[in-house]
Amino acid sequence: MPGPLPRQPAPALDLPLVGGDRFDLAAATPIQFTLVVAYRGVHCPQCHTQLWELDGRLGELRDVGVDEVVAVSGDDRERAERAVREWELNYLRVAYGMDEATMRAWGLYVSKGLTDSEPALFGEPGLFLVRPDASLFSAHVQSTPFARPRPGRPAQGPGRRDPRAGAALSRPARTGRDGKGGRRRGDARDRAGRPGPQIGRPNAFPMSGAVHPARTHRECATAVCSRVRE
Repeated sequence: MPGPLPRQPAPALDLPLVGGDRFDLAAATPIQFTLVVAYRGVHCPQCHTQLWELDGRLGELRDVGVDEVVAVSGDDRERAERAVREWELNYLRVAYGMDEATMRAWGLYVSKGLTDSEPALFGEPGLFLVRPDASLFSAHVQSTPFARPRPGRPAQGPGRRDPRAGAALSRPARTGRDGKGGRRRGDARDRAGRPGPQIGRPNAFPMSGAVHPARTHRECATAVCSRVRE
């Protein structure tokens, strides 16, 4: 499946945005990176979680030089507006109308809808970091909606609800051992007491081909920007 290559020009991307205006990658002026997040569509609950979390982390991404962020899909205007409204995306820009040719130009896997809630064709998830000169820095594409990179816990605020739990984010995050005195899943250890795999922790998107198993979007972006400055 052909797709864009690092250090080569990224494919053209010029799409309408929910709320008006357009996103044109060629006209983007990031400090260091533009993050393009391809999602499946409003029918996808995993996309709901991913974009909702990303919506709460945009300020942290801006702090490390990723100040142009856009979510794109093949949904039409009505479906994209539903996603923004129902998923409570208050800050993330959402573009719509990505056609099959553009999906394939970006190297996305393209699936056929199987139910009435899905469009006839839609692109599978992808994450792309693009430099200010519109050349591709890194790409991460998937053939399924699961195990995708996630930006980590979003900023708390009144009225924000975690779509996974259905509860307001008012409780403090637990650290160390859980409330029952046992280790959390992410703290698994082998019989010798060495740290084991980060069970249940999502992989963050690869940076120049390297996979960082327990990093969030922000941690990876920080590492990338530090490397670029060096």
